[in-house]
Amino acid sequence: MQHHPSVLMMSALVALVSLLSSVSGKVNELLAASTEPTPTKQVVEANNNFATDLYRQLAKANDKNNLFFSPYSIANGLLMAAEGARGKAAWQIGTVLRLPESVRNRDDASTAIQWTLAVEDARGGIMQQVGAVPRVPESVQNTDDDTTSIPWNLKLVHSSMADLRRRLTADSARTQEIGKKITRLEQEHQQLTTNLPLLEILAQWSQLSEVSVHVDAVARELNMLRQQVHYDLRVANALWGEQTFPFGPAFLKRLCHAYCAAALSADFIHNGEGARVRINRWMEEETQERIQNLLAEGTVTRDTRLVLTNGIYFKGRWANKFDQQNIQEADFTLEDGKTVKAMLMAAQDLNAGYAELLPDGKRNDPVFDRATGAHLVDPNPNGFQMLTLPYRGDALAMVILLPKRRDGVSELEQQLAADTLTQWLEAMPKQKVHVFLPQFTLEAFYDLPKTLSAMGMPAAFQPGELTAMSDAPAARTLALSTVVHKAVIEVDEEGTEAAATTAAATDVISAMIGAPPPPTFRADRPFLFLIRDIQSGAILFLGRVMNPREAA
Repeated sequence: MQHHPSVLMMSALVALVSLLSSVSGKVNELLAASTEPTPTKQVVEANNNFATDLYRQLAKANDKNNLFFSPYSIANGLLMAAEGARGKAAWQIGTVLRLPESVRNRDDASTAIQWTLAVEDARGGIMQQVGAVPRVPESVQNTDDDTTSIPWNLKLVHSSMADLRRRLTADSARTQEIGKKITRLEQEHQQLTTNLPLLEILAQWSQLSEVSVHVDAVARELNMLRQQVHYDLRVANALWGEQTFPFGPAFLKRLCHAYCAAALSADFIHNGEGARVRINRWMEEETQERIQNLLAEGTVTRDTRLVLTNGIYFKGRWANKFDQQNIQEADFTLEDGKTVKAMLMAAQDLNAGYAELLPDGKRNDPVFDRATGAHLVDPNPNGFQMLTLPYRGDALAMVILLPKRRDGVSELEQQLAADTLTQWLEAMPKQKVHVFLPQFTLEAFYDLPKTLSAMGMPAAFQPGELTAMSDAPAARTLALSTVVHKAVIEVDEEGTEAAATTAAATDVISAMIGAPPPPTFRADRPFLFLIRDIQSGAILFLGRVMNPREAA
């Protein structure tokens, strides 16, 4: 069996701290800074399209199970791989990532023709657009210099992703600084309160009074700082390269600039197992032991030349906290009608974005019935409810899509697309809602080569087209060997209490008849959820809960 040097890409939902590494070499003109506006909106739309495409593929492969992943994290890793790709592999990666038309490199000879999407699956059968495999035009397949063509102008994509990352993590950096102050004050507060009883025993009344005043001052400052803690979101990337392989300095530097990716060397040829352990240990340390043994034995071999790692970690506090006293054990009805016990959090009159939608996506609002004097809602057994729960700081929010039927997830998934999701979100006014949400913890691991190949990028896993990673002849034998992704989420009642008032304009008739009672959103059956950046609309995490008692 012939062995080819391989590139391993690992994308894990973890807490990583970027280590900036200087790499000598000039930046390739392809990624030179542009004075034109970056198409961040188009790149976000592409990310969201990729998110829903990948969700459908993973849902198909993980039927009836919980699901959770970070499309944003995976897209980051694939874009780093795309920077080193050329020809069919580059085009296929960009197509799977749904890169916008505006970043197609029309100056390249191979992309001057009209690219098309195939409507055949891997077996050649006719299928719908969802999951279609991109077909590279024959005129490109047959060219001798296919491995050198550059179909996408990635500098615009990289700059947009960098802008998004900086904005997403700006508040997180502030939160981390506040966290350091909180830790210092907590230690000081603990030491002071420990000394108080001793001073009382020794009858040191004057000093006791001074220390008591200081304790109160520290406590007030602690409470003030805790109110300023919004969320912690960290995005980090690293490149682990075989120490003897001549990776192009320009390639490494471009990724360092665009993704703050640290360039780290490893001895894959002589000590692949040691390199695997080292990468895993680095992950564990950076994630406070949350992600362990991410790379299994045998994943890294003497043929491995590069490991691309991407990590994203998120910890948010609800803008409106669920009261711990209102958490109760309740039945959660599974898709097959069986029930399991779940810890259900509850919040009455919670100000949140909410809408009940009909199967066609139109709102099903309550209508005042003069005969009964009550607000009535049309029967909607096949529809669904949507709820937006913001995290403190109102920058990120969790959106929950709850089918009315316990077995309605699959039908809702068939409608799930980036554009329809945007339409649904626009139909969600803020109002008071009675919310019941289960606590849950999900930990998911995905080995993605087959999934990504089925989505249309098999060439990336075949040698010959990752030629932009190095000028060395051996670069023509490079290929992605695997792409693995691990994601972890914990949802509970924790959050920072916040007081808020909402002013709503009502017309004269509604004032006379009174507002409808708050709707009830009771997530005691399978549901979909996502975490998104409110300003840009970027989907950072996406998943479903089929059984809150199962971790995966």
